Amino acid sequence: MPPETTKPRPGQFIKTYLEGGGSGSISEIHQAYKAKIDNLNAGRARGEKLRKPTYASWYRYFRNLRVLGLLELIGEQPTEDIASPEEMGFAEKVAGKWKVHRGAIQRIFRMTALGQAEVAAWNDPMGALGYTRRTTPTR
Repeated sequence: MPPETTKPRPGQFIKTYLEGGGSGSISEIHQAYKAKIDNLNAGRARGEKLRKPTYASWYRYFRNLRVLGLLELIGEQPTEDIASPEEMGFAEKVAGKWKVHRGAIQRIFRMTALGQAEVAAWNDPMGALGYTRRTTPTR
């Protein structure tokens, strides 16, 4: 089978990732998607490289999938740089520089039964929510 040359659709990537691992956080799956795009970009000329999504757009994508009932929140945990919940929201000076512990929480998701059965909404969650694509050019 020839190697992939096009960027995988985000919804299909998320579905495949969750089918393989069972659950995952938004940032974990976002990093895996960016790594996949980096692999696809290997050997491409600068102008031909595929663009990686921002975390903000990835977060919105997850929100839409959750509104559609394809994903469910199963838990939350502090990020790796925070040792315990009691430490959340403080700053410390490390090697002469301030390191801020923002108290970020990773939300862990898994696919619902509806998400396992659904096909079309994974490819176009905005369309499934009733939004239409803009047909007029922007300024």
